[in-house]
Amino acid sequence: MKEKEKAAWSGARRPENGGAPTRHLHFTPESSTSGIPIRVRGRIVGRVQDGVFRKRVRGSRHMLRKPKKAWALDVQSLEQAEALGAWLVELLDLESGLRYRAPISRIRLRGFRLDRGHGEQLALRLEEWDFEFVQLYIPVEEARR
Repeated sequence: MKEKEKAAWSGARRPENGGAPTRHLHFTPESSTSGIPIRVRGRIVGRVQDGVFRKRVRGSRHMLRKPKKAWALDVQSLEQAEALGAWLVELLDLESGLRYRAPISRIRLRGFRLDRGHGEQLALRLEEWDFEFVQLYIPVEEARR
């Protein structure tokens, strides 16, 4: 874990879990705007930093339900991220607190292509992603976006 990443974690003790230390990742406006922006059709869809293409999503709106549950990424955004040196995709679901990770090579190898009217996408089934729970602390103004 990099120094910046370590600094973002805190070992708070919570009464609801018996006082055991927990790990919480704090998201601030600075952490959400660092890195090189990736744009698709004029909108910033994510950022690349330290070889990771990071994107914030909402499962209820962005997760594919059919044919199988999957996360889909715009092919154009993947190509831009790779051109900037990204090798890993990280999706943070702001609703569930789950962080999904997959190497771009896995997405290309095991993903399936689709186009549902928003441009060509490459989707990877949910079971193909590595994931972990992250406790979110997001400023109210940012959560409303």
